[in-house]
Amino acid sequence: MEYKINSLIEQANNEEETIKKIELYCEISKELEYYDINSSFDFAVKGYSLSKKVNYIDGVTECLYRKGRCTWLKGDYNKSIDILNKAIIVAEKNNLYKNQVEIYNNLGNVYVSLVNYDKAYNYYLKALKVEEDNYFTSYKYIILNNIGIIYSELGNYEKSLEYYFRSQMESEAVKNEKFVSIPLINIASVYNNQKKYGKAFDYTNKSLIICEKYNDKIGIAHAYNSFSEINLNQNKKKEALKNLKNALKVAKEVGSKDFEVKILLEINKILMEEKAFIEIFDNLQQALTIYNEEEKDSQVAEIYKQYAFIYEEIGKCEVAYKYLKKYIDIEKKILNTDTEERLKSINLLYKSEEARKENEIFQLKNVELKRKKEELEKAYNNIRIISEIGKNIISTTNIGKILSQIYSHINKLMDSFVFGIGIYDEENQKIYNEFFIEDNKRQKKRIIDLNDPKSYTAWCMRNRKKIFISNQDLEYKQYVEEKSFYTLGEKTKSLIYCPLIVEKKLVGVITVQSLKENAFNTNTVDIIEALSSYIAIAIKNAQKSEALSKEIKEKEEAQTKLVSLNSKLLNLSQIDGLTGVANRRRFDDFLDDVWNICRRKNTVLSVAIIDIDFFKEYNDNYGHILGDYIIKVVAKTLDSTLVRNSDLIARYGGDEFIAVMPDTDIDGIKNICTKMIENINQLNIEHRFSKISNKLTLSIGAACIIPDSDECIEKFLQRADIALYKAKAAGRNRLTIFSEEIGG
Repeated sequence: MEYKINSLIEQANNEEETIKKIELYCEISKELEYYDINSSFDFAVKGYSLSKKVNYIDGVTECLYRKGRCTWLKGDYNKSIDILNKAIIVAEKNNLYKNQVEIYNNLGNVYVSLVNYDKAYNYYLKALKVEEDNYFTSYKYIILNNIGIIYSELGNYEKSLEYYFRSQMESEAVKNEKFVSIPLINIASVYNNQKKYGKAFDYTNKSLIICEKYNDKIGIAHAYNSFSEINLNQNKKKEALKNLKNALKVAKEVGSKDFEVKILLEINKILMEEKAFIEIFDNLQQALTIYNEEEKDSQVAEIYKQYAFIYEEIGKCEVAYKYLKKYIDIEKKILNTDTEERLKSINLLYKSEEARKENEIFQLKNVELKRKKEELEKAYNNIRIISEIGKNIISTTNIGKILSQIYSHINKLMDSFVFGIGIYDEENQKIYNEFFIEDNKRQKKRIIDLNDPKSYTAWCMRNRKKIFISNQDLEYKQYVEEKSFYTLGEKTKSLIYCPLIVEKKLVGVITVQSLKENAFNTNTVDIIEALSSYIAIAIKNAQKSEALSKEIKEKEEAQTKLVSLNSKLLNLSQIDGLTGVANRRRFDDFLDDVWNICRRKNTVLSVAIIDIDFFKEYNDNYGHILGDYIIKVVAKTLDSTLVRNSDLIARYGGDEFIAVMPDTDIDGIKNICTKMIENINQLNIEHRFSKISNKLTLSIGAACIIPDSDECIEKFLQRADIALYKAKAAGRNRLTIFSEEIGG
């Protein structure tokens, strides 16, 4: 990903542009967390600062979450908890449900890292509840995987596999292949613990393939670590050490300090058996440099333990005792906390499972008691039709098709002389009756103000409550100042209005009306409410789809501009600013390429170094402005002399140029260079301070070669330079081609 964001978005001049920039910061931060945590954190900090500046609450929340997540990935758990707690306060206050799920889930991750499983489990349950309450399941597969981790840590491998496989299936169902690598590596870990090494290896390999495909460096490091654990269980220490070192290399690249220390300590366990004390001491020093004693008790304890063992091995018992005492002190503290936390976790899981079973039994009994036998057939039919409508409308993102499909089914369920759906424009506080049908005829679109005191639609939206009227003549005063009829002919008597809400945000309203009194009952209201959930989600999806299509188009246009800009920048980086011909960098690359081509083809290659005679005297007497002009004129003349696209003229130094001519022998280069000298002479540029002429002249040294493995570019250029020296010594204004006699 391109880090230089200013090449993608120009300096923000207004609030809208600033918000776009914030959203891009968040997007980049999310992408970078897989292979550059520190840069990911930096982008989150930038986004947070901008969001605070323009009071963009969504940005503040998202950037706080990203900061907290990066801090967790770097291993600073206490700081991560502080940041995420600030984020959840903002998310809850502003009803940002998607952010709440992300934050609760990540708090669970932090507490798993701290081996506090009861808190972790509680946060995962909170995340699931927010999703269920707001009718979306965007993170379900992530949370299922994380609950699986808790069961695995508690030794319940069968239960953990159940959650991991569910997570894998959920992520595959939503086509998130990148995430699939995580449950796969966790499944491998369980199989390794169960000594099913073949399965463990296969699942690790599957995870690694996905991680490499998406350049997920954290995932790659975990895969190598998984391979090493399998190797160690099979007593393959050499292979284990190799995989651990691969994991360490990737962990350092991505900046995952916690994981880096873990790997260093695992490497040391193998090195201890080989008594590789120097390397062990180096690893321990790296680990201690990373960790702070107060924040990383369990890891620091392991470091002290290894120090004690090594010092004992080399006979320094007093030093070994000092580290052993430090280790024991920390272990006592950890043991008490760890035992208590594990018991709490097991008890919590047991109680939660029992409560869930009891709740299911209660619900079943309650449904059975309330359900009347004579309503079964009708209820089943209604549910089937609602389900059919729901599937049809959720499967399309075209709002027009959604509304037409709903109307085609609604008359199967109730008497609907009038049926309408309004779409809410929050920014303008208006409701647009996009779809309004009376007696099977589509009516013109109406616009209703949210604060209209005479509108049932406006009342329903303002109060976020349904309206159920059996006789409008008697009941209208509960809702509006005067009776309101949208119909063109006969007036409706029975009305239902229901708000369309997704994630606690209004998206619109649905109404069904009849000419008859008491046309609807509580069953009808229930059906409309059930349908409203599907309709709200379908409309929201359609709106998101339209917004996404627009965003994709904008990004594609931005990407096209970026590619064009990068192409221009590449060209500029290879062109000499004064003369417009190739610069030294372009010359080096070009010569390297044609050298290799000529060597493979066994063909001749020629170069010529061109020097303006007595140019220093010209500059000193005519001035630098005229001097620069002369260099540009000479460059243009030399470039026009080379007529083949395969040749190159480049500025070699201050007043020196160099020509590269593949497939050009001695006769060819002689003709070309002679033409260069003649073309400059024909310009008749005055040079009264030249020692050989009263006009500007050139000296050229050239060399030819058929490149082979015994030759090198440096010697080749040196020959052309020697030839130039000979041309100057012979009186200048001439060409000299290198020969062995000259070189000698």
